[in-house]
Amino acid sequence: MKQINIIVALSLFIIIACSNNKSEQKPENENKNIENTTQQNKQSAGISKINVCELIPADLLAEKIGGKVLKPSQHSDYGSTQGCEYEIDPAGPDNYEYCAVWLYPTSLYEDSQSALETAKGLNQKVTTEQLTGYGDESYVIHNATEEQSIIHVLLKNKFYVEVKAEKFADAKKITELVLSKIK
Repeated sequence: MKQINIIVALSLFIIIACSNNKSEQKPENENKNIENTTQQNKQSAGISKINVCELIPADLLAEKIGGKVLKPSQHSDYGSTQGCEYEIDPAGPDNYEYCAVWLYPTSLYEDSQSALETAKGLNQKVTTEQLTGYGDESYVIHNATEEQSIIHVLLKNKFYVEVKAEKFADAKKITELVLSKIK
């Protein structure tokens, strides 16, 4: 009987020791999740310090696309995302163009196919094309329903930029302006 008690006690000791050892070790995925969360927190903290309207003043944006400011820009601050909306009288016969610049943490970036499917799920008429020379990854969504082009640029380890304008040429010019200010 003593041998059985010793074997049972030893078995329990081994089980408990192994259980404690496992709980102290973090799986590789958990370590990566912690690293990703830390990186996202750093990105969010960096973004929260940026006032997009101060970074890209309305008069500078209007000058870049050859227009005039109709109203003061509107700053939006959601902590981990920052944005600025502009109302511009663009060059040419059109007398109004809505433009917007948003900065997001990279964790919110979605690839062009996902963005296309999301827009189509909202019954919007959209097409997409890949862009080069703007960042680590970039594409444009041409939204016929909303009458705008939306450029998405991923800057890994920083944030992702979204630029909206009615005219694709203007969206490209604004994107170039934004990237020149944040790089």
